[in-house]
Amino acid sequence: MPVVNFQDHPWKKPNPNRVHLRRLAWVNYGHVDLEKAHQFALDFGLEETHRSSNPERIFYRGYSDQPILYVSQKSDRPLFFGGAFEAATEEDLKRAAALPGAGPIRDSDFPGGGKIVTIRDPDEVLVNVVWGYKTVPVRPPPKRADVPNVPLVDDDEKPRRGTYQRLPKGPAAVFKLGHVGHISHDVGKISAWYMDNFNIRAVDIQADMRDPSQDFAVFYALDLGDNFTDHHCFFHFQTFPDQKHTGPHHSSFEVYDFDVQLQGHYHLESQGYKLMWGVGRHLLGSQIFDYWYDTDGFIVEHYADGDVINQKNAAERYDLDREEYTTWGAQFNDLTGAYTGDSRPPAELLATK
Repeated sequence: MPVVNFQDHPWKKPNPNRVHLRRLAWVNYGHVDLEKAHQFALDFGLEETHRSSNPERIFYRGYSDQPILYVSQKSDRPLFFGGAFEAATEEDLKRAAALPGAGPIRDSDFPGGGKIVTIRDPDEVLVNVVWGYKTVPVRPPPKRADVPNVPLVDDDEKPRRGTYQRLPKGPAAVFKLGHVGHISHDVGKISAWYMDNFNIRAVDIQADMRDPSQDFAVFYALDLGDNFTDHHCFFHFQTFPDQKHTGPHHSSFEVYDFDVQLQGHYHLESQGYKLMWGVGRHLLGSQIFDYWYDTDGFIVEHYADGDVINQKNAAERYDLDREEYTTWGAQFNDLTGAYTGDSRPPAELLATK
């Protein structure tokens, strides 16, 4: 039964084999037409850094210190090749290699190098743990709006005087990968696996509208103690009855602010891409969201102004209807609006134990 155990704080239970993660690293998608997917990535605000030929891949970064955030890989059908987390230490990488479903530690052939382990989770989604890759210099943020002229009785006291707001048109420059999520046949079972094996904790749990005694969604944060981190870096949604396969729901990328986000929204719209949902502000996590379909039907999101939390923020369970998903903005009319094809990678990609 899809019920998430969070009252017992499973992520706090002693486990010498628990893998501690530092942050989310990248996502890897398989695309049928690599050049069409490449143009979408550029219009989305990612920057190409490297290409490889065997397999054929294009690597992209943002303006953070991470060498890659997104990998586009040539495939004969749309596939999700998994996401990656950065291990806290080399010992955590070794612990990851000892988990059931894990392959061996190997040298990473991605930009930045380092060592990597690939694990197949109980839903057959590939989870990569990387350690020791080289970071890159942080780049300046994009041109953004100056201080806003808030309403004041005396215009002479407004904060921006004698200057204009002149923002360029174009893509919304991406800073980092903020979160990634999957569709699962049993969110209770899969959440237990992640919280037992990693320093991943439930933050917000959403009850199923069809049966409030069951859970539909769980949002996880990295448990970094008193250090603050994003409200969620990972999530699971429960499958609907007509969904045959598990797979990705969406990946979300942080941009500087609302102005940059809207700049990107109208650029994507001008290029003819399909909007999935947005713009609006979420209740859970508080971020301003804007979801788009890429050229193979996968969902990617720009977000801004999300919450950050630490261990003092307790996990909560919510019984929400669709109108409560947002505090303002477009309503979510299609809960199954994700790519629902069989996006599991071929078994030969990972020789598990």
